[in-house]
Amino acid sequence: MFNHERPHEGLNNLTPGSLYQPSSVMLPRTLIEFVYPKGFMTRRVNNSGDISWHKDRVFISEVFRFEDLGFEMVGEDFYRVFFRDLEIGEFDVEALRLRPVQVSR
Repeated sequence: MFNHERPHEGLNNLTPGSLYQPSSVMLPRTLIEFVYPKGFMTRRVNNSGDISWHKDRVFISEVFRFEDLGFEMVGEDFYRVFFRDLEIGEFDVEALRLRPVQVSR
């Protein structure tokens, strides 16, 4: 109803349905499986955005629900965390905390 019957001021009083155009980009039906390099540990993020870490739960982000993350050890209790080939943060085992990568602008 809202897409075809109600005009919006932000659209010069046109309806969203009158402006919609399907994308011409064809997306794959399934993603290619990603395999982390040897030496990485993997953890699957659950529905709540948590991973299991030696009987503890650690919140990562709901953005990664049902995805596998790779953990690369860089120190005794310190890991770099990756989603596929993108580094997303650093994991401190002692604090059981993920510190996201800082994006520079």
